Amino acid sequence: MSTHANSARDAFNRIGLLIKATPIGRMLDMSDIMRMLYSTIDVVVHMEKRKIKEIYFDPEYKMQCVNGSL
Repeated sequence: MSTHANSARDAFNRIGLLIKATPIGRMLDMSDIMRMLYSTIDVVVHMEKRKIKEIYFDPEYKMQCVNGSL
């Protein structure tokens, strides 16, 4: 999957807003959407001008989302 965002972490917000814009997404809380995204996406690579600018990978935070400890 690809999306346009200003940073690797901002990609989660961007995807969350795209989900929120759908009919089903309107019924979901943004916090639930974000928890789902952080628990399902392992790595985000942010590229600029065909070069890697930033990599997001936080397995500890992902496990907190999966376990519901946030």
